[in-house]
Amino acid sequence: MIKKVTITDLAKRANVSVTTVSQILNGKEERFSDKTVARVKELQKEMGYVPDFNAQSLIRRSGQTIGVLVPNLNNPFFAEFNRGIEAYGMSQGYTPP
Repeated sequence: MIKKVTITDLAKRANVSVTTVSQILNGKEERFSDKTVARVKELQKEMGYVPDFNAQSLIRRSGQTIGVLVPNLNNPFFAEFNRGIEAYGMSQGYTPP
């Protein structure tokens, strides 16, 4: 199993604090030197860092998820119904699990 790259991994590699990486990735890069910002963003691409949706949801206290209960996904009606909910939700900024 491949280990997901974390913000801590980025910080260690860039030789900066986790707070520095977090602030740079969250658009507060004016607080840091151009060299540091470039290094963190370069490592983000190189290492394949992707923000953790669940962690962000906890911080924001808003998951942007929708729960749907259907009796049978094998029924074409409910499968199509679910796809419609998913498409609309994504157009409104919600993320499917």
